[in-house]
Amino acid sequence: MLFQKFKNNALVLFSALLFFSSLQAAPATSFRSEQTQVTVLSDMKQVRLGDTFYLALQYQLEDNWHTYSDPPGNLGYALKIHWSLPSGFEAGQILWPKPKRFDFAGVQNFGYKNAVMLLVPIHTSDSFSGSDTVTIKAKLDWLVCNNVCIPESFQLVMPLVIGAESQRSKDAAQIHQHLAALTSPEPSLSPTIALIFAFLGGLLLNIMPCVFPVLSLKALSIVSLKRNRRTVILHSLAYTIGIVISFWLLVFILLFLQKSGQFLGWGFHLQSPVFILFLSLLFIAIALHFLDCLPLPNWLLTLPGRLPQWGSKDESLSGAFLTGVLATVVASPCTAPFMAPALGFALTQALPMNMAIFTALGLGLAAPLVFLTLIPRLHRFLPKPGPWLIQFRKWLSLPLFLTAAWLFWVLAQQQDLFSSFSGSLLKQTTHQQPIDTSKKIQIIPFSQDTLNILKQGKKPVFVEVTAAWCLTCQFNKISVLNKNKTARLFQERNTLYMLADWTERDDEITVFLNTYQRQGVPFYIYFPGNGKAPVILPEILSFKTLETTLSSD
Repeated sequence: MLFQKFKNNALVLFSALLFFSSLQAAPATSFRSEQTQVTVLSDMKQVRLGDTFYLALQYQLEDNWHTYSDPPGNLGYALKIHWSLPSGFEAGQILWPKPKRFDFAGVQNFGYKNAVMLLVPIHTSDSFSGSDTVTIKAKLDWLVCNNVCIPESFQLVMPLVIGAESQRSKDAAQIHQHLAALTSPEPSLSPTIALIFAFLGGLLLNIMPCVFPVLSLKALSIVSLKRNRRTVILHSLAYTIGIVISFWLLVFILLFLQKSGQFLGWGFHLQSPVFILFLSLLFIAIALHFLDCLPLPNWLLTLPGRLPQWGSKDESLSGAFLTGVLATVVASPCTAPFMAPALGFALTQALPMNMAIFTALGLGLAAPLVFLTLIPRLHRFLPKPGPWLIQFRKWLSLPLFLTAAWLFWVLAQQQDLFSSFSGSLLKQTTHQQPIDTSKKIQIIPFSQDTLNILKQGKKPVFVEVTAAWCLTCQFNKISVLNKNKTARLFQERNTLYMLADWTERDDEITVFLNTYQRQGVPFYIYFPGNGKAPVILPEILSFKTLETTLSSD
């Protein structure tokens, strides 16, 4: 009888231990008190061993409550984390945002009100040999204060899947956007400067090689219509509206995809082979139409507003609108001077400021033709309409065909359609070989881990972020980067050359661009290797600028 009682009690005790141990192992990624809510997020739902991922500690504080930064000031204490990580895993330092100053009775303290996100990098080891799922554990201790101060504590238990490839979570875009704001070496622009930069950037897009073929379409119709001032103004307005609405649509799509966890940047649509094929066929169709080899079907001619006759006196308002749409689509992958910092600023702001900056960008792109139509004195510089326009219209098919050929080349790069012979021949002048003296210079494929190692080695590194679909990038290669004197410069300065190819979608490159508040290409940055801050070069390169930068240390 006594043995039976002991047996029953032992079973109860064992069951209780199992129950409480299972409770302890259950995931715990959030904490709530009367004054604080904490949620722990990860940028990865699956991690490849050897990679680094980020945990985000998202604090939401009630009104009039605050917590402390590191250092906290004269009183209080900052968040302390006591980690219990799997073997080979290592937590980095907390990345603290810029704190606010609190003055109370002559005592200065530093911390955060309302909401703050703290990031912690977690480095994994490729020598880990445990299970496919590990548990990240930590004890978090912090202090929140109002008229009184309350110590709070939270035991984090977060499961993490280990896999062959890292897979981002739905929170990744938000975390990496915050990381970019924390680690950017450049001060943020003011809204006014960002708007001015956006307008100037849009204005300069008109001289980018990506825009010329489409700009020629609208210039042709302006010449045809210049005798009718009212019609010219309406066409100019329709062209402008087409540009601005297209920019709005692109940025809405980009923001939506980023919020859903996608790592995308400006020009993301040209990373799609399907879109590249569509765009190239569209340019061929327009060029054939200019040559009168592709008459438009009757059903299209009878549509409300009469869509067609691009570049002729019969062009409709809807045709002018579509020309603006087309100008935006082909201009968006290019980054003009002033445009890069404005875009980087825009995509970290609330929606109203975001839309204002992209509206300024669109107005800048439309400005030259708008000025041409609204200022009568400028009309005398336009040639008179006549039979020459028919021949000129046919000649304009040439840049359209060349643009289509370039887009087919981009498609071939994305799909690896070249044979080994033709591919090796083309690679001498494409994005896969930025310098034609490659035997003298070692091109290092981009990797953030490799870049970190090279920077620790105190050797200067030049990073080029490029894409085959960016004509500005290709112009810089031909005019500067592919020159023999550039190869000699890199040798003389003992500078390493790292190439980041963004022709196809690459999350690691996107994160790298976001780190420096950039959303598009080209992007060039030089790490001196002597502890000095990195130098960001202009989007339009010159050999003199490159030489001055590489010789600055």
